Amino acid sequence: MGIRPFEENENCQHYDKGDWLAVDPATASHTPPEWRLATFSLVLPVPEGAVSTIDLLGQRWTPGRYTGVSQVDFPGHEASEAGQTPFMYSIYPSASRRFGETVAAAMGASTSSKDKPWEHDTAHHLLFDPESAGTAFSLLEPDGAGTARIFLRAAEFLRFEDSGHRRSHIHDFLVLHVMATDCTSRTLEMVSQSLNRPRNHVRTPQGEVSPLTVFATAAVRALSEALTHDLGITVAAGGFLKAPGRSKSSLMARPTRVVMALPGTAVTTSPALLSGTRNDAQSTWLPAERWAWLLATGADKYIETLPLETEDYAARASCGHFRRWTVWAEAFGLAVVRHDLVLDRDLQDADDNRLRIGQTTLLQLPQTRYVDIALLTMRQFMILGDLTGDLAAIGSTPPEDGATSADRVDTLYERLTQLEEVQRRMVGFRERHWFSNIPQHEIDTLVLLTLRDRSGVQRIYDDFSEELTSRQDVYRTQFTAADLERNRRRTRLREAEERAREESAQVQQKQNERVTLALAVVALALTVPAIVESFGFWNSPRAGAFTLTLVALISVIGTLVVYKVTDRRARKRERQSRER
Repeated sequence: MGIRPFEENENCQHYDKGDWLAVDPATASHTPPEWRLATFSLVLPVPEGAVSTIDLLGQRWTPGRYTGVSQVDFPGHEASEAGQTPFMYSIYPSASRRFGETVAAAMGASTSSKDKPWEHDTAHHLLFDPESAGTAFSLLEPDGAGTARIFLRAAEFLRFEDSGHRRSHIHDFLVLHVMATDCTSRTLEMVSQSLNRPRNHVRTPQGEVSPLTVFATAAVRALSEALTHDLGITVAAGGFLKAPGRSKSSLMARPTRVVMALPGTAVTTSPALLSGTRNDAQSTWLPAERWAWLLATGADKYIETLPLETEDYAARASCGHFRRWTVWAEAFGLAVVRHDLVLDRDLQDADDNRLRIGQTTLLQLPQTRYVDIALLTMRQFMILGDLTGDLAAIGSTPPEDGATSADRVDTLYERLTQLEEVQRRMVGFRERHWFSNIPQHEIDTLVLLTLRDRSGVQRIYDDFSEELTSRQDVYRTQFTAADLERNRRRTRLREAEERAREESAQVQQKQNERVTLALAVVALALTVPAIVESFGFWNSPRAGAFTLTLVALISVIGTLVVYKVTDRRARKRERQSRER
């Protein structure tokens, strides 16, 4: 029977959404598998500009989001009184109900088929046949046997028009939803590694296969067919998507995975990569925590270093502590691992008397809402990278030493204006894309904060905020100093101009005074004959000598008087000038 839409379940209700992993009759009476189901949601950024338009996408792809697995039946367990197998079930968590309208709006295209797409964001998905030969494979154990299967269940194409920064950015993502069923621990480990890098393969009856390459190629082919032209997008050796003629940008986020693993029995074994090491005796990690680390990282034998399995490491990576689940975040992945399958008779189904497995809220979240959180973290990384580039473009070196004070002020004023624009975009980013709490859902808040911390986005945000504040302080200090220097130079220039005018006025006044003095002396000299005549000396033999003597005396006295007056005035003006 395998995977099928939940609508085919006879107990389906109107609120049920998602897939139903039913029991295959061929394996119903067999021993329970080590791992009943593992879902891998691979979030792959699409190179910017590789997909120009998506107007035709809705003709073949369904608008909205993939809704994940809603019910899982478990074979090999003791059946209920009605003779049916136990099951795990959850109700689909829509974005608006799980996050609330405000936070859901920040998620952008996190809307499901039930929710209307948010403005400027689009979401389409395509379901793949779980039995198709091109996207479904049986998996072989080393001895050639095995009942495990791996298949591509759905692909999503998500487009975000993220505003709040210098230019309009379109961020596209291709999300691959891959499922592996009825795996042994060794097979699950190989599946995890093969979905991280194309260099890793799984064994199938058809030979070795790279699921990441095969599934990504199938999704891109379906996308190209819907858009009626070949996109040319392929999978690079690093596990990311590449497009012809477009180099990998440093601003493009790394591929991120969200994994959910359900054991068929209690988890007691550890991954081979972490087994047989010195950590075994010293490890404080539970087997489920070891699996969570492996599934979140996709680590293989080429990993740089293995973690020291300490409580301190687990405290940083764990998103809370739960009795039945481990939720674990790494730099580029999130893993949700169930510890065991305890049948709860208090949850016995009233309709068919089937035994339900309790505490199943986390069954559907990793393929839906936690993909949204991973997407938001990746978008935050890219937007912050763009804002950091804008801030670096402003320049931090002081203006040239040879520049005039006016040029320095103009340069710093321009920088302050550019800085204010970056601050405005930062406010828009915080308003739409940055928050630290998902109301009424503590586990979602822990997932958000832990993934943001482990991915380094929180540190990028802190560094950018600190640099923004520092730049503001430096630019304002430089601007104030330059403005003061410019005002000081203006004051000095005005003072010099005033002194020049005063000196010029003084020179002119002295010249005027000399002319006045000369005229006064001449005027006095001209009055002498009249004075001599009035005293009756004009006809005297000594009249000429007397007249000359009198002219000389009057000229000297007049000159001294005028000189004293003008000198006193000049000294007074000089004293007033010094006082100013």
